[in-house]
Amino acid sequence: MAVSALNRRELVGSSESSEIKSMQRSGSGLSNGSREIEALLRKTIDLKEKYAKKVSSSLAEIQKTFYKDSDGLYTVSRTGEKQIHLNALIGIINYFNDNKEEAGNVLNSIHKQRDKTGHYSLSTSSQDKNQVSDILVSILEFFSGNGEEARRLLRLNGYKTNSGLLTSVNNKYTILSCPNVLNGIAEAMQGNSKKAQKILNALEEKVGKNPFGVLFASSDYKKIHPDVVTVVATLKLFTEGLIKSEEYLNQSPTSQSSTSEGVLFEALHSIISFNILSQKKLI
Repeated sequence: MAVSALNRRELVGSSESSEIKSMQRSGSGLSNGSREIEALLRKTIDLKEKYAKKVSSSLAEIQKTFYKDSDGLYTVSRTGEKQIHLNALIGIINYFNDNKEEAGNVLNSIHKQRDKTGHYSLSTSSQDKNQVSDILVSILEFFSGNGEEARRLLRLNGYKTNSGLLTSVNNKYTILSCPNVLNGIAEAMQGNSKKAQKILNALEEKVGKNPFGVLFASSDYKKIHPDVVTVVATLKLFTEGLIKSEEYLNQSPTSQSSTSEGVLFEALHSIISFNILSQKKLI
């Protein structure tokens, strides 16, 4: 099994359903305020159903995409690769899905892959430092109670522009959206929502966006990428709220990603959205 013991949650609270039925029985006697409350409750229930289904389908896809090896790391079934950033994502997903023990187990296995400079590579077969791995491990460290290590990993990453954006590890000029948005998510999760919003604003200015406001993949690649759309929507959950995140997803012309990263980004976004709708404290 890929992500062991991930929980499947109930979709809709019975109290919400009964409240709507009670309002419906009052018929035309509903005041404008009551109608607004009913509409809001209906929207909340619809979104909870939507994200509960997404969580379920995402977790099922993870089960097909990954398997856990004897060293405690998850391996991509299709390629046989053990990628550090994907393992960190699986750990984070476990944390948000109330499986903190497995999140800790994954982190302990990841620790064995840290190089002498304190960086993490993209995969166990690579020696190259990787921004995304460092950032995602930083998030997992934070939720495991290792705040100092979480901050250290965020400070490690590469070149930065005058606006504070990370540039590619290969040059000082290309600004990649995904690592920067993930950096914003890490900052937001660690209590720095203003800094996270500043990162997103700088990306929109330096990388650019399409006429509908959807961020491009990089300063060199002026195209929309599904993985970037999902991580931006996740960042907006923390900085601008669920409604703005939903609006952003609806403005995107891209279809769902089929990459290993995309499967996990979708799962993370869905679980966080469902937790917000369930009024569960995230941080």
